[in-house]
Amino acid sequence: MKNFIFVIASIMVTAMALTSCNRGSGSTSSEPQTQEQTQTATATSPDSNAKILNGDLSAFAGTWINSRGERRQLRANGTFNAGETAYGFKIGNENDQHIAGTNYQWIVNMGGEAGGFEVWLYPAGADIRNYYGDFVEADNTKDRIFIESIGSSDDLYYREGELPNPYAKFLAGDLSAFAGTWVNGQGVKARITADGVLHHDIFAGGIRASDFSKTDGANTTYSWWVSQAGDGFGVKLHPAGTEVLDYYGQSIQTDKTKVRITIQSVSRSDEVYYREGELPPVRLSDDLVLGSWMFVSGSFVYFFGQSPSIDFLTDKTVNVYEHGDPYLRLARSGIWGFTPEGRLFVEYDWNSYYFLFSSDMENLIIIDSDGDRAVFGKVYG
Repeated sequence: MKNFIFVIASIMVTAMALTSCNRGSGSTSSEPQTQEQTQTATATSPDSNAKILNGDLSAFAGTWINSRGERRQLRANGTFNAGETAYGFKIGNENDQHIAGTNYQWIVNMGGEAGGFEVWLYPAGADIRNYYGDFVEADNTKDRIFIESIGSSDDLYYREGELPNPYAKFLAGDLSAFAGTWVNGQGVKARITADGVLHHDIFAGGIRASDFSKTDGANTTYSWWVSQAGDGFGVKLHPAGTEVLDYYGQSIQTDKTKVRITIQSVSRSDEVYYREGELPPVRLSDDLVLGSWMFVSGSFVYFFGQSPSIDFLTDKTVNVYEHGDPYLRLARSGIWGFTPEGRLFVEYDWNSYYFLFSSDMENLIIIDSDGDRAVFGKVYG
């Protein structure tokens, strides 16, 4: 059996500069501190951090914001809204989830049956890992908090006015804020490096990135060109809050709370790339495959072969027929469905087969794990 996973492995390890703030009493500098430096030193001093264990968040109280524009008002007692209670204040350790440096944790109870959620506070200087164990891109010279879970830097909250601008270095060809693995709804992965090179199955090796540009307007986009030996393709980065448009300028349904990437032109939402771990579930209609189909052209693909008749039934049974004498006869039956990423799968003979597919209700294109492709035409259904 062939395994259908297109993987371009990516390990993103980001080395950020540690804080330049004086957090101890051993400073040798004789220069007087500015008022801003004094306030920063006070907010992140060991004394103010230690108060957290007693439930005193006064040094960190105020408005916090993430890159999606979501704001949270942190209170001095560690809660965010009236009626909430905070408890369980502790220092994180290397055995806890997300831990890569000193941090403080507590629980906020929302009251009633709503339950509670966990809060993490990372003082300046502490690195952060996400729930995959990868380092998260962040400004480690700033205090940061996140709530409940973290998948990427978009989940981090900074004090209002301290949120880093991930696009500030883009036009200079620095995409370090977006480096890592991206995946689309078809399960295809691509890896972006800090210099903007996008490693994709279109090209392999000897790739370069160039022509970084920005298009302003209601749908601001950041674009660049990836090439190899004269051939190339365009890539666009769509900031959170913007629309993704198809070739005709029509909006495609995407998760606008996330940063998204498109390669060349797109016409469907499952062609849009998200950071790995942020891809929204793909909801597909059974009508895309229900009915009877027959082989039209292409290669021999797993399970389906080049069948003169395939029936996708509403009870999730799929029947494949072959030529008999004098009639068609049943060759094999399986159970079909869609994966959360939008792939077609078939369970047959204790095995699971995964396929990329597309359907316009008249033609069904199926691609197996080897990349073999077959086109089936609708007969009825």
